[in-house]
Order: sequence, then C-alpha cells, then structure tokens
Amino acid sequence: MGHISWVNSVTFSPDGQILASGSEDNTIKLWRVSDGNLIRTLTEHEWSVSSVTFSPDGQILASGSADNTIKLWRVSDGSLIRTLMGHTGVVHSVSFSPDGQILASGSSDNTIKLWYGSSPRKWRDKESLSEAEIDQLLQDLEQWQAEAKRRVQERKEEIRRMKEERRREEEGRRRKEEEERRRREEERRRMEEQRRLEEEKRRMEEERRRMEEERRRMEELRVQRRAQGLCEDCGQPLSFWDKLLGRTKCPNCR
Repeated sequence: MGHISWVNSVTFSPDGQILASGSEDNTIKLWRVSDGNLIRTLTEHEWSVSSVTFSPDGQILASGSADNTIKLWRVSDGSLIRTLMGHTGVVHSVSFSPDGQILASGSSDNTIKLWYGSSPRKWRDKESLSEAEIDQLLQDLEQWQAEAKRRVQERKEEIRRMKEERRREEEGRRRKEEEERRRREEERRRMEEQRRLEEEKRRMEEERRRMEEERRRMEELRVQRRAQGLCEDCGQPLSFWDKLLGRTKCPNCR
C-alpha cells in the first residue's frame, strides 16, 4: 500500500535497486525498483518525514523528521539502529559524506550538525566531540577535500584526453575522407583520360579507314585509266609513243 499523504523526499540506493520515500504520513517506505513492489514500511517517526538518504555503501538509511530527530535504519531488515537527537527544530535535510563516515543534517533551528563516530550506534554531533576528535575531523575533511580536488583534476585530465582523442579521431576521419575524395577524383580523371584516349583511337581508326578507302579508290581509278589508255594521275589521253613505250603517265605528270 502506498503513502496516504504528501511525499516529501525520495532517493535511490547506490546500486539503484531500492527507492526510499519519506512522507507526511510519518512513514518511510522502501520500494523494489525492478517491479515497483513495496519491500517494507518504517514507522518509528512521530511526525512527518522530511528527508531520506542512503549511505554510500547502501547499508544504512538516514531520515530527518519534523519530530526534530534523525533516525538511522538498517536497510537489510528495516530495523532502527539509532535515533540522533540534538536539533530543536524540524530536520529538513540529511546527507552522508562520500565515505559514509559523517552525516550532515540541516534544521529549521538554523543549524547544521555533523554526526560522527566509529560506528552508527556511537555517532554524536560535533558539539560533543573532544578537541582531539575535532582536530582529526578537520584533518579528515582536509584530506577529503584534497582527494576530491585530485579526483576533479584527474577527471579534467581524462576529459582533456578524451577530447584530444576525439580530435585525433576527427582529424583521422577527415584525412580518410580527403584521401577518399582524392582517390575518387583521380579515378574520375583516369576514366576521363581513358575515354579521351579511346575517342582519339576511334578517330584515328576512322581516319585510317578513310585513307585506306581513298587509296583503294585511287588505285582502282589508276587501273581503270591505264586500261583506257589514260594518264593514271590526271586522266589525260596518253600519246601513241607513250602507249608504245608502256608509259602510264603523261609528260606533265612524269
């Protein structure tokens, strides 16, 4: 069964398998994402639930409520681990640090509290920490900040490398496209040259046939003129002496 009043907060577990919801009906419900079925309902808060969040390892669920408390729940069986009390107003927001060692809470009492300890059952707010613990907490925060900066820098470097790789890939793709264009252009020119040569060859062949036909016709004409006693070049009648001497050309053509 679903909530019977407004839902103030929802959050996914780190592995994305569970959805937690906090409602004005004073309950927290855990839902299985794969099929939408209700896993269990957590009912220890006396007033509406304002905020819910999973620890980074997904083992603990923290909830903030209008009853001024923060509750830590074991996700595996829904049991209440501990109730953190210290705020004097509605707890509107709760959030774990990236390593899950600190829980931050924000309240309408105008304060933010950091809850810290060796285990969830021993967590306490910053005001009850010893000076040594505070110093250690600050050192841890500095280390986390440095680690976060390092990770950000690594991510920036990774993004730069990815951009550079994409740029090289793009340049490689453009070079391949340019080479392909040049190859096609060269192929086109080669085919055009081949067609031009074939056309030239065809014209030369036609010219050769025409010349051979002209020579054949001239040779037939010479034979015909010789048979008629004419000059084989100009077609003028040969003289008696030219014929007697076996000449085939007139004096003008000899």
